Amino acid sequence: MKIRQLGVFAVVLATAGPATGQDREADWLKKPTAENLWSVFPVEAYRKSRSGKAVIACVVTVQGVLRDCRPVSEEPQGLGFGAAAVALSPQFLMRPAMQDGKPVESLVRIPINWDMSGMVGPFGPPPDRGARVYTHLPWSAAPTLEQVVQVYPKKARETGTGGTAVLACRIKADGGLIACDKVRETPSGLGLLSAARSLVPHFRTPTHDGKGDTVAGARAHVSVTFAPELLEPAPAVGRPRWRAVPSIDDLAAVIPPAAREAKAFQARVMMMCRVVAEGRVEGCAVESETPQDLGYAAAAMTLTPQFRLAVWTDEGLPTVGGTVRIPLRFDLEALAPQEASPAAAP
Repeated sequence: MKIRQLGVFAVVLATAGPATGQDREADWLKKPTAENLWSVFPVEAYRKSRSGKAVIACVVTVQGVLRDCRPVSEEPQGLGFGAAAVALSPQFLMRPAMQDGKPVESLVRIPINWDMSGMVGPFGPPPDRGARVYTHLPWSAAPTLEQVVQVYPKKARETGTGGTAVLACRIKADGGLIACDKVRETPSGLGLLSAARSLVPHFRTPTHDGKGDTVAGARAHVSVTFAPELLEPAPAVGRPRWRAVPSIDDLAAVIPPAAREAKAFQARVMMMCRVVAEGRVEGCAVESETPQDLGYAAAAMTLTPQFRLAVWTDEGLPTVGGTVRIPLRFDLEALAPQEASPAAAP
């Protein structure tokens, strides 16, 4: 564990130990500055002159960025330090864990302390509504795979190199982005930042957060990852985040007649689909079906209009234009007694 003093704040950083068989655990490449910590300091805590701390758990991707960050604890509770720690996560950059000579995803826990020590702070007042930072917005529009490939830097393309650029942008009233500043670019010298900036006009977010508040005027951290896999024909998306999936009632409604007759209410179907506009899927093909010959493959295909993905992944990768595997599980054993009962017959 390392403790690094940052002005009136202290940030304590720790990573989980290496998993079994890992050649190297994840390690730090870039940590937040005092300005970064101050930019997310909770307003209510500032008003009450309260220091605080939080622990977040995150996944380190193979690109070295953090995803799926969530608060594990915060003290004192209810002042927003957990959310502030999550908002700080795009400022971190890590060297991914290695296993068998290849980068792998791993888990880290990051404790962060904000220590006011009775001081007002060297960076002016705490962030107001306009300085609020959103890290994973529910983008309604984002660059497509084709658009990312078009701006993939030539030098990075020729060397088969990938990397990530993170921008901090102001959210406009219409959900678009403007006034984007560099947060980080790794590695530098390949043109990743310039390429990421050229994609900014393609992003758009809903302007209301679902809690009666607006995100317009706030800041958004936008990660753009250039991965060599994107240059392959029909690449699979990174880690898909589903916006909509069929409900249990939807699954029950398409149970095949042959499965009903055989009282086989459990099945697994794997489909490969193409991701199109708005995160919908088309052109699906069944890769596997268990059990076979009971009609579950055809039933699964009828449900494809109900799937919808986020158009941009937390790792900073496009989904529209790529392909995605959909593992669909029918687990409807609870229907078996009803199906077997004469009273349930039409």
